[in-house]
Amino acid sequence: MLDLDHPQGFHDAFGREASDAVLRELSMFLQENSRYGGDGFMLILPEASLDSTGQPAEQLREGIKHLRVQWRQYLWE
Repeated sequence: MLDLDHPQGFHDAFGREASDAVLRELSMFLQENSRYGGDGFMLILPEASLDSTGQPAEQLREGIKHLRVQWRQYLWE
């Protein structure tokens, strides 16, 4: 399960529309790179051992780290 760090601070600083833009961009990234469901995100790695999940998780973390979100005049990288 994935959890975003400090979403309320971002929401307070930029508002709901900006927060929604970030969540949409993250959702699109995860949809292209993993399975998801509900209002949380979950990676489904059937028959994967705990040892073998580190690399896919790191690849997703790096991809999310480099997400670019454009909303109005703002660009978050």
